[in-house]
Amino acid sequence: MAALLQLEGVSKRFGGVQAVNQVSLEVQPGRVTGVIGPNGSGKTSLFNLISGVVRADSGRIVFAGREITHLPPYRINALGIGRMFQLTRLFGQMTALENLLAVRGSGDARRAMELLAFVGLDGLAHEYAANLSYGQQKLVEFVRVMMADPQLVLLDEPFAGVNPKMEERLIAYIRELLQQGKTFLLTDHEMPIIMSLCHELFVMDSGELIAHGSPAAIRENPRVIEAYFGR
Repeated sequence: MAALLQLEGVSKRFGGVQAVNQVSLEVQPGRVTGVIGPNGSGKTSLFNLISGVVRADSGRIVFAGREITHLPPYRINALGIGRMFQLTRLFGQMTALENLLAVRGSGDARRAMELLAFVGLDGLAHEYAANLSYGQQKLVEFVRVMMADPQLVLLDEPFAGVNPKMEERLIAYIRELLQQGKTFLLTDHEMPIIMSLCHELFVMDSGELIAHGSPAAIRENPRVIEAYFGR
Protein backbone atom coordinates (compact mmCIF):
# COMPACT_ATOMS: atom_id res chain seq x y z
CA MET A 1 0.00 0.00 0.00
CA ALA A 2 1.38 3.41 -0.99
CA ALA A 3 2.11 5.79 1.86
CA LEU A 4 -0.24 8.75 2.18
CA LEU A 5 2.51 10.97 3.61
CA GLN A 6 6.26 10.67 3.07
CA LEU A 7 9.08 12.68 4.61
CA GLU A 8 12.49 12.25 3.02
CA GLY A 9 15.51 13.63 4.88
CA VAL A 10 13.64 16.64 6.25
CA SER A 11 15.65 19.11 8.31
CA LYS A 12 14.97 22.45 10.01
CA ARG A 13 17.29 24.68 12.04
CA PHE A 14 16.26 27.65 14.19
CA GLY A 15 19.40 29.69 14.83
CA GLY A 16 21.79 27.41 16.67
CA VAL A 17 19.18 24.72 17.32
CA GLN A 18 18.75 21.79 14.94
CA ALA A 19 15.04 21.21 15.60
CA VAL A 20 14.59 18.47 12.98
CA ASN A 21 17.55 16.58 11.55
CA GLN A 22 17.28 14.38 8.45
CA VAL A 23 13.93 12.83 9.40
CA SER A 24 12.43 10.28 7.03
CA LEU A 25 9.13 8.55 7.75
CA GLU A 26 5.96 7.29 6.11
CA VAL A 27 2.33 7.44 7.21
CA GLN A 28 0.13 4.67 5.86
CA PRO A 29 -3.51 5.44 5.01
CA GLY A 30 -6.32 4.37 7.32
CA ARG A 31 -4.10 4.13 10.41
CA VAL A 32 -3.11 6.09 13.50
CA THR A 33 0.62 6.78 13.41
CA GLY A 34 2.23 8.25 16.51
CA VAL A 35 5.25 10.52 16.87
CA ILE A 36 6.59 10.52 20.41
CA GLY A 37 9.67 11.69 22.27
CA PRO A 38 10.81 13.73 25.27
CA ASN A 39 10.06 17.45 25.52
CA GLY A 40 12.11 19.37 22.98
CA SER A 41 12.63 16.36 20.74
CA GLY A 42 11.23 18.10 17.66
CA LYS A 43 7.71 16.68 17.43
CA THR A 44 5.84 19.98 17.12
CA SER A 45 8.48 21.33 14.74
CA LEU A 46 7.87 18.26 12.58
CA PHE A 47 4.13 18.93 12.59
CA ASN A 48 4.79 22.58 11.70
CA LEU A 49 6.85 21.45 8.70
CA ILE A 50 4.18 19.05 7.47
CA SER A 51 1.40 21.64 7.79
CA GLY A 52 3.46 24.43 6.21
CA VAL A 53 3.65 26.66 9.29
CA VAL A 54 7.43 26.65 8.79
CA ARG A 55 9.42 25.60 5.73
CA ALA A 56 12.05 22.90 5.66
CA ASP A 57 15.69 23.82 5.08
CA SER A 58 16.19 20.59 3.16
CA GLY A 59 14.43 17.34 2.29
CA ARG A 60 11.07 16.57 0.71
CA ILE A 61 7.51 16.20 2.03
CA VAL A 62 5.11 14.34 -0.23
CA PHE A 63 1.37 13.99 0.37
CA ALA A 64 -0.83 11.75 -1.77
CA GLY A 65 1.88 11.65 -4.42
CA ARG A 66 2.36 15.43 -4.57
CA GLU A 67 5.29 17.35 -3.13
CA ILE A 68 4.13 19.93 -0.59
CA THR A 69 7.52 20.87 0.90
CA HIS A 70 7.28 24.60 0.23
CA LEU A 71 3.54 25.12 -0.04
CA PRO A 72 1.80 27.58 2.34
CA PRO A 73 -0.57 26.23 5.02
CA TYR A 74 -3.79 27.14 3.18
CA ARG A 75 -2.68 25.17 0.10
CA ILE A 76 -1.70 22.17 2.19
CA ASN A 77 -5.05 22.28 3.99
CA ALA A 78 -6.89 22.48 0.68
CA LEU A 79 -5.05 19.36 -0.51
CA GLY A 80 -6.38 17.37 2.43
CA ILE A 81 -4.25 17.83 5.56
CA GLY A 82 -6.00 19.17 8.68
CA ARG A 83 -4.20 20.31 11.84
CA MET A 84 -5.38 20.43 15.43
CA PHE A 85 -2.98 22.46 17.58
CA GLN A 86 -1.99 21.70 21.15
CA LEU A 87 -3.58 24.93 22.42
CA THR A 88 -7.12 25.61 21.26
CA ARG A 89 -7.44 28.46 18.79
CA LEU A 90 -11.17 29.09 18.92
CA PHE A 91 -12.72 32.54 18.65
CA GLY A 92 -14.02 33.03 22.18
CA GLN A 93 -16.70 35.58 21.28
CA MET A 94 -18.11 33.41 18.51
CA THR A 95 -20.42 30.49 19.12
CA ALA A 96 -19.36 26.89 18.64
CA LEU A 97 -21.32 26.83 15.38
CA GLU A 98 -19.80 30.10 14.16
CA ASN A 99 -16.31 28.75 14.85
CA LEU A 100 -16.99 25.88 12.47
CA LEU A 101 -18.60 28.12 9.86
CA ALA A 102 -15.55 30.41 9.96
CA VAL A 103 -13.71 27.59 8.20
CA ARG A 104 -16.13 26.84 5.38
CA GLY A 105 -18.81 29.53 5.33
CA SER A 106 -22.51 29.77 6.15
CA GLY A 107 -23.45 27.40 3.32
CA ASP A 108 -22.05 24.53 5.34
CA ALA A 109 -24.28 25.06 8.39
CA ARG A 110 -25.81 21.61 8.00
CA ARG A 111 -22.42 19.90 7.98
CA ALA A 112 -21.33 21.99 10.96
CA MET A 113 -24.35 20.89 12.96
CA GLU A 114 -23.77 17.27 11.95
CA LEU A 115 -20.20 17.46 13.23
CA LEU A 116 -21.26 19.10 16.50
CA ALA A 117 -23.84 16.33 16.91
CA PHE A 118 -21.11 13.77 16.17
CA VAL A 119 -19.26 14.89 19.31
CA GLY A 120 -22.42 15.48 21.33
CA LEU A 121 -22.22 19.27 21.30
CA ASP A 122 -25.15 20.17 19.05
CA GLY A 123 -27.00 21.38 22.15
CA LEU A 124 -24.23 23.94 22.69
CA ALA A 125 -24.04 25.09 19.08
CA HIS A 126 -25.11 28.64 19.98
CA GLU A 127 -22.98 28.93 23.12
CA TYR A 128 -19.97 31.23 23.03
CA ALA A 129 -16.76 29.23 22.77
CA ALA A 130 -15.32 31.12 25.75
CA ASN A 131 -18.11 29.70 27.93
CA LEU A 132 -17.37 26.08 27.06
CA SER A 133 -15.26 23.85 29.26
CA TYR A 134 -11.71 23.18 28.12
CA GLY A 135 -12.65 19.66 27.07
CA GLN A 136 -15.62 20.94 25.09
CA GLN A 137 -13.39 23.51 23.41
CA LYS A 138 -11.03 20.68 22.40
CA LEU A 139 -13.95 18.84 20.81
CA VAL A 140 -15.05 21.95 18.91
CA GLU A 141 -11.47 22.39 17.71
CA PHE A 142 -11.44 18.74 16.65
CA VAL A 143 -14.59 18.96 14.54
CA ARG A 144 -13.57 22.35 13.16
CA VAL A 145 -10.61 20.56 11.60
CA MET A 146 -13.03 18.00 10.17
CA MET A 147 -15.08 20.73 8.42
CA ALA A 148 -12.66 20.59 5.48
CA ASP A 149 -13.03 16.79 5.32
CA PRO A 150 -9.26 16.14 5.38
CA GLN A 151 -7.69 12.83 4.40
CA LEU A 152 -4.94 13.22 7.00
CA VAL A 153 -5.45 14.81 10.42
CA LEU A 154 -2.49 16.01 12.49
CA LEU A 155 -3.29 15.92 16.21
CA ASP A 156 -0.77 17.82 18.36
CA GLU A 157 -1.30 16.71 21.98
CA PRO A 158 -5.10 16.43 21.73
CA PHE A 159 -5.35 14.86 25.20
CA ALA A 160 -3.32 17.51 27.06
CA GLY A 161 -5.35 18.95 29.93
CA VAL A 162 -8.40 16.81 29.11
CA ASN A 163 -10.18 14.83 31.84
CA PRO A 164 -10.48 11.02 31.53
CA LYS A 165 -14.13 11.10 30.45
CA MET A 166 -13.38 13.52 27.63
CA GLU A 167 -10.33 11.44 26.67
CA GLU A 168 -12.56 8.41 26.22
CA ARG A 169 -14.93 10.39 24.01
CA LEU A 170 -12.15 11.73 21.83
CA ILE A 171 -10.62 8.27 21.43
CA ALA A 172 -14.01 6.90 20.38
CA TYR A 173 -14.43 9.67 17.79
CA ILE A 174 -10.96 9.03 16.34
CA ARG A 175 -11.70 5.32 16.05
CA GLU A 176 -15.04 5.99 14.40
CA LEU A 177 -13.40 8.32 11.86
CA LEU A 178 -10.80 5.64 11.17
CA GLN A 179 -13.65 3.37 10.14
CA GLN A 180 -14.72 6.10 7.72
CA GLY A 181 -11.28 6.07 6.08
CA LYS A 182 -9.49 8.93 7.84
CA THR A 183 -5.79 8.81 8.65
CA PHE A 184 -4.23 10.32 11.77
CA LEU A 185 -0.74 11.45 12.73
CA LEU A 186 -0.69 11.97 16.48
CA THR A 187 1.71 13.22 19.10
CA ASP A 188 0.97 13.23 22.82
CA HIS A 189 2.55 12.52 26.20
CA GLU A 190 -0.27 10.26 27.40
CA MET A 191 1.61 7.00 26.86
CA PRO A 192 -1.23 4.59 27.76
CA ILE A 193 -3.43 6.25 25.12
CA ILE A 194 -0.62 6.36 22.56
CA MET A 195 0.18 2.68 23.07
CA SER A 196 -3.44 1.57 22.73
CA LEU A 197 -4.51 3.90 19.91
CA CYS A 198 -1.54 3.94 17.52
CA HIS A 199 -0.79 1.23 14.97
CA GLU A 200 2.87 2.23 14.77
CA LEU A 201 5.21 4.74 16.37
CA PHE A 202 8.12 6.94 15.38
CA VAL A 203 10.32 8.16 18.22
CA MET A 204 12.29 11.41 18.11
CA ASP A 205 15.06 12.69 20.35
CA SER A 206 17.04 15.91 19.88
CA GLY A 207 15.51 16.41 16.45
CA GLU A 208 16.41 12.97 15.15
CA LEU A 209 14.39 9.86 14.50
CA ILE A 210 15.76 7.17 16.83
CA ALA A 211 13.22 4.34 16.53
CA HIS A 212 10.26 3.07 14.55
CA GLY A 213 8.00 0.11 15.17
CA SER A 214 4.88 -1.25 16.80
CA PRO A 215 3.91 0.06 20.24
CA ALA A 216 5.01 -3.25 21.77
CA ALA A 217 8.45 -3.04 20.13
CA ILE A 218 8.90 0.64 21.05
CA ARG A 219 8.02 -0.09 24.68
CA GLU A 220 10.99 -2.46 24.93
CA ASN A 221 13.46 -0.49 22.78
CA PRO A 222 16.60 0.32 24.84
CA ARG A 223 17.33 3.54 22.94
CA VAL A 224 13.79 4.80 23.56
CA ILE A 225 14.04 3.96 27.26
CA GLU A 226 17.36 5.82 27.40
CA ALA A 227 15.86 8.88 25.69
CA TYR A 228 13.02 9.09 28.21
CA PHE A 229 14.70 7.96 31.43
CA GLY A 230 18.45 8.11 30.88
CA ARG A 231 18.89 11.81 31.54
